[in-house]
Amino acid sequence: MSTALERAALTLGMPAPAKVEPPYLRIVREAEPPPEPPPAPTQLIDMVGNASARSQIGFLVKAALDRGETPKHILLHGPPGLGKTTFAHLVGQMINEWRAERDMAPITVHVTSASNLRTTKNLAKVLSKVQAGDVLFIDECHRMTPMTEEMLGLAMMPPYTFVIPPASQLSGAEERPVTMAPWTCIGATTVYGKITKPLRDRMALTVQLKPYGAADMSEILRRAAQRLDIEINEESRLALAQRCHGTPREAERLLERVRDYAQLEFPGEAIEPMMVELALELGELDSAGLTEAHLAVLVHICIERGGGPVGLNQLSNAMAGVLGEETRSTLLAIEQQLSSSGFIRYTGNGRVATLAGWRHLQAVCPDLKVVIPAFPSGYGT
Repeated sequence: MSTALERAALTLGMPAPAKVEPPYLRIVREAEPPPEPPPAPTQLIDMVGNASARSQIGFLVKAALDRGETPKHILLHGPPGLGKTTFAHLVGQMINEWRAERDMAPITVHVTSASNLRTTKNLAKVLSKVQAGDVLFIDECHRMTPMTEEMLGLAMMPPYTFVIPPASQLSGAEERPVTMAPWTCIGATTVYGKITKPLRDRMALTVQLKPYGAADMSEILRRAAQRLDIEINEESRLALAQRCHGTPREAERLLERVRDYAQLEFPGEAIEPMMVELALELGELDSAGLTEAHLAVLVHICIERGGGPVGLNQLSNAMAGVLGEETRSTLLAIEQQLSSSGFIRYTGNGRVATLAGWRHLQAVCPDLKVVIPAFPSGYGT
């Protein structure tokens, strides 16, 4: 039976790799690390969904390595929780597999976020740790300041020399020049429209990650259940998949919630669809994984505004009393989930409700006596 690496080689048209034990991938975090996630896939081919993104990234990296070059820079964009950080790790793993076959030292994947790069001094310290061939992953790169973005853009075109300020102001402390060798920057953003044109132009590849379909989510849940030693059948996985807005991170969070409920209420039993319903009803999630806040936004668009279009500012003002503080950022997250569920869509004039959104509102809010307007055939179904 072929290994995952051999299958990846076949898919990308590369020769079968030698039987070399790959080195451990060292990951350096520049900020306080988040809680450890479940083990991620070790090969691009092992990932589920986003086949186009996997192919584009795989061909870019493989082609560069075949030429003996460092892969060019990549920009990933899409809603949170779709695996942007995982893609960065797998690019590093792919490079290290190639280097291991040639008895070369492994590269390092450095992980940071734009919030840690508010000044050019902070960015200089991060860049000073990036060695030849390394990968630097920058999360939410649209939040970088103009000065740090300009410096990053220059560093992305080696050889580029910058100066590290002295660690202290004591006499004898000296500045340290650093020259960048070829390296790979992987930027990630949830707001592609805020990425400036100069930064976009320096990216060799821009890839959009999209929410996962129900079948892909069921497979992701199957793998997560296997890692967490949870017994759950396919029907129950599909019930969870319908509530996670196409996001693996949300899917695993809901799976753990259902596990905790089933462990206490149905000890020793495999998770059944009924347990999923009871556990999520306890968390006040409806059949599509929507909370009261989600429904309030959908009610406003459908009932108060006749289905839309509704501008962001209008919606934000109307929802201020419901969503409380940080209304705009909370609203953006809710909108992304409603959009990935197919209940609203974006137009040039604002947000509009789809036929699926009207039908869901009619089903879960019967007291509103929702009257679905006439839609063209096939609209928003």
